[in-house]
Order: sequence, then C-alpha cells, then structure tokens
Amino acid sequence: METAEGTFVIDEWITADVDAPEGHSSSTAVVRKTFSGGIEGSSQANLVLAQTPVEGSMAYVGLERLNVAIDGRRGSFLLMHSALSVRGEATASWTIVPDSGTGGLIGITGTADIQNTGAAVHGFSLGYTLPTIR
Repeated sequence: METAEGTFVIDEWITADVDAPEGHSSSTAVVRKTFSGGIEGSSQANLVLAQTPVEGSMAYVGLERLNVAIDGRRGSFLLMHSALSVRGEATASWTIVPDSGTGGLIGITGTADIQNTGAAVHGFSLGYTLPTIR
C-alpha cells in the first residue's frame, strides 16, 4: 500500500437545513476543496449532517468526488465519509468506493485520514493501492 500526503483548503461550504425531529438539527452541505502536495486537484462533497440535543453528539455521512493527480496519475474517484461523535468522543472513516476510479486512477482502493487542525488548512493522508500500469 502506498501513502500520499498533502493538505486541503475548503473553498466553499454551502448548507441547507432539513426537517428534523424537535430538539435535533439536520442539514445538507455541498463542500468544495482544493488539494496540494502528494494529492493535487479539487473535490466536491455532498454531506448530510445531524446533531442531537445532547452536547457533542452528532453524525455525518457523505460522498466526495475527488478529481486529482496522485503519484503522477490523474483521474477521479469517490470517497465515502462516515463520522460519529458521542458526547464529544469522535470516530470517522473515509473509504474509497470500490470501482469508482476513472482515468489513471481506475482500480484505486484505500482509505483516507483527515487531520482537522481547526485552521484554514487541513492535513490529508491517503493510503491506497493502484494496479500497475503495463
């Protein structure tokens, strides 16, 4: 498995409220990012977010299409997001959707890790496998 590390900035975050049970909040978001470093390019994520009345308990799910170059290979793929926070204890996973790769990224598999520093620039690490080019 290879690792590509870089950073991203959020260029745009557009939210819309969604009906939710009383005391809860729910919204959708479209998030656009620009990646630099070992991953170069841009993405658009479509997220669904939910927050409960209990402080620190929330969740989000989504799909993000990355149009990027990794290790000199350009293409796109889908990254599935899943995050959960239970009273402030957070877990999250970002997984490449199988068979979603295009162009030079056909066959890509793997997982991602995001370092949310609270700053404008976030760290991004992608552990991936790509078929050998023949």
